[in-house]
Amino acid sequence: MCNGRTGYTSRKLDEIIDSVVHNLLSGIIYIPKDTVVAKRYIAKAEEYKNQLNDAKGKRKLYDTGLLDLDAESIKVIRGESKLDSGLLNKLYEDAKKNAFEADLLVRVLKSIISDNEKRKSLSKIK
Repeated sequence: MCNGRTGYTSRKLDEIIDSVVHNLLSGIIYIPKDTVVAKRYIAKAEEYKNQLNDAKGKRKLYDTGLLDLDAESIKVIRGESKLDSGLLNKLYEDAKKNAFEADLLVRVLKSIISDNEKRKSLSKIK
């Protein structure tokens, strides 16, 4: 059963909205810009270090593959391998290219990390 219209005045709605907004905003903590920048720098530095470790692992894997292919080349020369020289040459060239790219990535990431550390040191001086 309905006893008639029930309504809220705009003043009552404004009070409810003000209360909700006040409660939401009271939970926000002021964080200085330098703190935010420092946290972002640390996160980015960790990301670069993780990428560097991955690239070093890939470079080591490719270097090991090249050594294995070098050993197989000797077997091909002696006639002890089931691989033909054309296939071995293709595998070797692909492995050499991959090793070069991994090494390049390692050098680039080391340079980025070094540059970031220099900038961080310079920013502390200012």
